[in-house]
Amino acid sequence: MDMSHYSNDFITDFSKQTSSQRPPRNAFEDLQREISNLLQSNDPSPLFKLRSFLEGYSSDPAHWSLFAYAEPTKQYTRNLVCEVPGVFNLLLLVWTPGKASPVHDHADSHCLMKILKGDLRERRYAIPSKPGHEGPLVKISDLNYGFNQVAYMADQLGVHDISNPSQTEYAVSLHLYFPPNAALRGCHVYDLENGGARHVIQGLYDTVKGVVSSKK
Repeated sequence: MDMSHYSNDFITDFSKQTSSQRPPRNAFEDLQREISNLLQSNDPSPLFKLRSFLEGYSSDPAHWSLFAYAEPTKQYTRNLVCEVPGVFNLLLLVWTPGKASPVHDHADSHCLMKILKGDLRERRYAIPSKPGHEGPLVKISDLNYGFNQVAYMADQLGVHDISNPSQTEYAVSLHLYFPPNAALRGCHVYDLENGGARHVIQGLYDTVKGVVSSKK
């Protein structure tokens, strides 16, 4: 694998990565364990605790560089950190400089996002009651999130897009989805100009637990 275009100091050469090279247990692994244990418990309202777990973790690239796979030809990469099928998935997204996601919903799941590196911009829009028949999407907020900040999103709050405002630096964010509905059945993306919506199925993860997909 030619890694010459991966200039960021957090990018790992996965072609040389083996399980024996994994670092000792760290706070990022503890975070994964806390999330997994809570979401497999009988706690009826885990959101507050989950947010506190994410806020309590101080980002360190040495903890998560194994998962930080960048692909400059894409807007962002989706890298699976861990999951319990049907319960949650935890993804690390690497955002190419100047790129953005489409406007999308969250398939009736909860999403917590933590900024691990750089800054991200979030624009939220009202969900049209008749997609494609009400004109452009109506923006309801425009926020910027910095290093170690945590944000929450759900369909009750609207739809959104996420972008990396830097034209030179990659950004990295951690996303917790529970339940992982979009991974199971897809989500909807929206047209900014006419408010139209279409259902999309998410593709393969770019990496799974630090290993580049063999089907890429």
